[in-house]
Amino acid sequence: MPLTPLMKAAKEEKFERVKELLKDGADGTATNEGFTALHYATSFNSKDLSLIQFLLEKYPALINAGNITPLDYAYASNKSAMQDDIITFLKSKGAKANHWTEEKEIARVEKERVRRQDLAIALQEEKQEQAAKEAKKRKQEAKLANPVYIVLKKLTLEKFYDLFISQGVETVDDLEHVNVDDLDKLEQNRFRSWLKKGGPSGNPDAYPKTTPDDVMKALKRLHMERYFHEFVTDQGASSIEELEFVSLGDIRYDIEKTRFKDWIANGGLEGSEEAFPVETTENALKNAGLSDYVKHFIDHGYYFEQELCHVADHEMKPPGINLVKMNKLKKTLRLINEKYFPPDE
Repeated sequence: MPLTPLMKAAKEEKFERVKELLKDGADGTATNEGFTALHYATSFNSKDLSLIQFLLEKYPALINAGNITPLDYAYASNKSAMQDDIITFLKSKGAKANHWTEEKEIARVEKERVRRQDLAIALQEEKQEQAAKEAKKRKQEAKLANPVYIVLKKLTLEKFYDLFISQGVETVDDLEHVNVDDLDKLEQNRFRSWLKKGGPSGNPDAYPKTTPDDVMKALKRLHMERYFHEFVTDQGASSIEELEFVSLGDIRYDIEKTRFKDWIANGGLEGSEEAFPVETTENALKNAGLSDYVKHFIDHGYYFEQELCHVADHEMKPPGINLVKMNKLKKTLRLINEKYFPPDE
């Protein structure tokens, strides 16, 4: 049979709703297959004893109602942390259990003991974990505020903070005496340059004037941003100035190496805008009516118009090009070559 509204409210521990229903005339002693609202309260309530206590005050005769009593129900069905409190309260009111044997009670008590023990262990572990997280957070905050870390971060050498601390560094002045063998060559040069320029004494000019972000911007303008990881992460060049010392061994195309070296030779390290190529391959070929072949040359590394003067013979013929277009392409490349390398008069 379906539960009455009162039984449902008691089961869901809706105290105010129970009082409202009883005030409106609900029968607090009604049963559903022998179970009263009190049975459902003792079986499912988990917040406190207030609802159970209220029902017993109004209907004390329900304390041992039914073949399966409210106490039986509390023993067998209530799985909340309030179970022991509910059982103790019911017993204090004279409750009896018709079906809950001593053996079952011993087993229940032992199970509850283990549950509480496990809960205590879990709470202790959670407390320890939280303490460890807080300690780690405090350590990290202290690290970020440490003048040594602040200096190393400005030098893009913060990854060596723990190494230097392990060597006994306590102050910025101590950095003059660290072993830098574990640093890459570029990193060593940067660090020694900072020392030489009076970094430990607080000279702001001892720090690099550009950052890895500036390196990325320069490489993008050169269409060489794919080498950022190689130059910065692998080789340790954290400033534009240090690009002078990077190895070009992993550069894919010779024309890219030439572009990079020309940029340096034309003052790129000093920030010269004239060091960056301006005219692009895309514009040059589109203006000549050869836009279908832009991708072919870019795929071979020729991003800029002046680089088309160095196209190798095996790169000259794009796939699928016809005779007319080929002749037009050769003429275009010849004109570009004359533009940058005028013939002697």
